[in-house]
Amino acid sequence: MEVLSLYRRKRQTPSAESPLLLKRVRILFATSCAALIVTNIARYCRGFGGGGGSRPENAPFVAIVACTKSGNDEPAKFMEQKLLASIYKTITQRERARYRVELILGYDHDDEFWRRDINHRLSPKNSAGLDIYEELEPIPVNYVSIRKDPTGDRPNRIPFNELCQAALDYGATYIVRINDDSEFVTTGWITAATNALKSFSPPFVGVVGPTCKQGNQKIMTHDMVHAPTHISIFDTYYPEEFDNYYVDDWISHVYGKERTRQLKDWEVEHHYQVFWQWSVSQRYKPTYKQDELLDNLVMEGAKKLERFLSEIERLNTNGMLSDGYNMIRRAKHQILGTTAIERVDGPMRQKHLSMMEKLSSEV
Repeated sequence: MEVLSLYRRKRQTPSAESPLLLKRVRILFATSCAALIVTNIARYCRGFGGGGGSRPENAPFVAIVACTKSGNDEPAKFMEQKLLASIYKTITQRERARYRVELILGYDHDDEFWRRDINHRLSPKNSAGLDIYEELEPIPVNYVSIRKDPTGDRPNRIPFNELCQAALDYGATYIVRINDDSEFVTTGWITAATNALKSFSPPFVGVVGPTCKQGNQKIMTHDMVHAPTHISIFDTYYPEEFDNYYVDDWISHVYGKERTRQLKDWEVEHHYQVFWQWSVSQRYKPTYKQDELLDNLVMEGAKKLERFLSEIERLNTNGMLSDGYNMIRRAKHQILGTTAIERVDGPMRQKHLSMMEKLSSEV
C-alpha cells in the first residue's frame, strides 16, 4: 500500500522532491518483490521439502506399521537412529507433497517399556543421539496398545491383524508392514511401490515388497498393499491362525506370481541380530509347528482372491478402487474405538476416542 500511495503522490504533486520520491518508490518496489519471492520460495520448500504445505487434504495415506516388543532390550534408541531416521531420509520431497505418511507402532498392553509415556516421544536421531531432520515436517508417530489374548493360550502371537485393521480404520490407503528392526535404504520407495500396485490388473489387487538381503530371500519379509482392497479380499491382513512366523510366507504366495512383486528399486535392511542372541529371539518364540497350516491357508486365500476377481464386474469399480471396503465389513471388523485397543497415543488418538464415543452411543 505504501508503494501505491507514494506512486499516486508522485503523479499528483510534481515537485523538486520527485526524484527522491521516485527513488523511494523504486527501493520499496524492489524490497516488496524480493519479499514476495522469498515468501513463495519458502512456501515451495515447505510444500515439497518437509512442511507439506501444498499437500491436499485428501492425499493418499501411507501407514507404515510395525509391531514392537521391548524384551530384554529397549528398542527406542535403535528405532530412532535406524527405522525412523531412514524413513525421513528415504521419502522424497515430492512424495511428502503427494502423500500423507505416518508411523504406527503396536505393542502388547502389558509391555512395561512401551506403557511409559516417556517412551512415546520418538524422533529421528543420528548415531550420537542428536536430533536430525528438524527442518522437515515431522512424520507423526502413533503408539497403539493392543490387549493380549486373555486366555493366555497364544503368548507368542504378534498382533499384526489388530494393528493393520486399526490403520485401516484410521484411514490408511496403503499399509506398509515392516519390522521394528528394519531400516529403509533406497529413496523414492513410496513412488516405486504405489506405481507397482497400480500396475496390476485390476489395479491394487496384489502385493509388493522391498528387496531384503537379510534372512529368507525367497519370500517378502516386508510387504505393502492397498489396504482397503487387500482386507476386502481376505477379511484380515494375515490369517488369524498364525501367531507370528509364517505370515510373510503366506502373503508371498497367496496372490500368485502375477500379483506378487519384489521390487529391485526398493530395498530395506533387516537388523534382526539387534534383538537376537545365539540365534534365538529375545522377544518371542516362533511357532514353528504352524508350518503345517501354511499350504491350506494359501489355498483358502487364493480361493477368496478368485471369488473377488470373479465378482469384480458386479462391483462399482471406481468405488472399489478408491475404498474397496464396504460398510458392512467395515462395521464387522472395526477395531479402533473398541476395547481390543487399550490405549492410543499420537494423532491417531482422536480418531480412537471419537469412534469409542460413537460406538458407546449406539449401544
